[in-house]
Amino acid sequence: MIKTKIVCTIGPASSSYEKIEKLIQGGMDVARL
Repeated sequence: MIKTKIVCTIGPASSSYEKIEKLIQGGMDVARL
């Protein structure tokens, strides 16, 4: 069984620590810069 990954692109709209923390809590597996 293949696990689905959640990939997020980090840019100006999501560059603050608080927003990245929310992405992690929401299930983000991979961050793309």
